[in-house]
Amino acid sequence: MDEDGTGVLQCRVLDTATGDLAARGRAGLTGDATPPSAVFDMINTSTEHRRRGLGTLVMNALTAHAVRLGAARGILVASPAGRALYRSLGWRLHAPVTAVRLPPATEDEGTG
Repeated sequence: MDEDGTGVLQCRVLDTATGDLAARGRAGLTGDATPPSAVFDMINTSTEHRRRGLGTLVMNALTAHAVRLGAARGILVASPAGRALYRSLGWRLHAPVTAVRLPPATEDEGTG
């Protein structure tokens, strides 16, 4: 679903017994490419719900909706933990990616 009209597709799977979030993910379509690509992000299954097919469910739901909207390819950055899931769904590694998260600058460090 695109809850807020931003074009970001979201999928959430809730635990039927508790209502807690069991799995989630989101995807957005690139705006400039023709045909567009779907960029997948924040695919996650809660620890207590892993190994039950929920990651596959989330990816399939997001993919199906993105394809209906015209996406011709998918892009994602996978954690080491997620690579097996994506491989099982037919994804291939094209390039390794390294991410860095920098702490905010302190007042003494300035911004420049």
